[in-house]
Amino acid sequence: MEGMSRAAGRVVRAVESEIASVETAFSKVAANRSEEATPEQEADLEKLAAERPLVEEVFCLRDGDGIHFPAGQQVNFVAYDGFSGQDSFSVYSQTGEIKLRFSRDEFMENISELRTDWSLAKFPYLSNYGFPAGIMLVGPLSRSFQDNGILSDKDLTDYPIAKKLRDKTALTLESYDECRLLEIFWAAKQILKLLDEVDLTQMSIDTDLKGSGKGIGVLEAPRGILMHSYLINQGRIKRMRLMVATQFNNAYINLLLRDLAEKHLNGDNISEEGEKLIGRCVRIFDPCLSCATH
Repeated sequence: MEGMSRAAGRVVRAVESEIASVETAFSKVAANRSEEATPEQEADLEKLAAERPLVEEVFCLRDGDGIHFPAGQQVNFVAYDGFSGQDSFSVYSQTGEIKLRFSRDEFMENISELRTDWSLAKFPYLSNYGFPAGIMLVGPLSRSFQDNGILSDKDLTDYPIAKKLRDKTALTLESYDECRLLEIFWAAKQILKLLDEVDLTQMSIDTDLKGSGKGIGVLEAPRGILMHSYLINQGRIKRMRLMVATQFNNAYINLLLRDLAEKHLNGDNISEEGEKLIGRCVRIFDPCLSCATH
């Protein structure tokens, strides 16, 4: 059947159909239908048809809809590039301009944290800009600004969502979920590539359990940047600093929720529309506050 391939002896279904607009996705699956279609493939088509209204509601918002970034607040999109050998953090403006770059070893000098008496989670910010100008956003939308990100993937270039995301003037909070949808495809391709390239027998390393030193590890997790820093003395942890994606986004989440609440006040309460938008905001960020209280 079209749209299917083999990798490492397993049948792999193409996922491109999930990325296009709903109409295109439905058409692609339907086009693959033939007299030889298996019951499983028929079930896939029926499932896609059943989920169509939900996908339209989530990803096909009408023009003008969406949660906009608060006016007057500088937006700093931060992403880490560890794939190309650059080993660097990049700070992007909303127009995609690179405003700042620093290496992993320079992380501590460039990221500060603010404490408050009403939250156990800290509020990181870019030291050069101060607070609140240095408030950051990490995650799939920030990664979309990278030269080697999802928008540079030749297999995604022509999809409507990808074209929409290239228009930086039209970005809204919902752009996070649109990037996530594209990253599902991108990640699936990376998995297939690694299955052919990685030799698990060569991944073990010798460990000195009584050594001393310090190190920092950084990667882009689904929610955004994850950073671990350790100071070790004779095999024991003397100092540890962890920063997870929810920490990086924490200040902006709070700022955005307050902005939405103030715009939808109805007397002493928040309007029904405001409650829906606030709920949507929380779901889009998918915060893990228990992770962010290190």
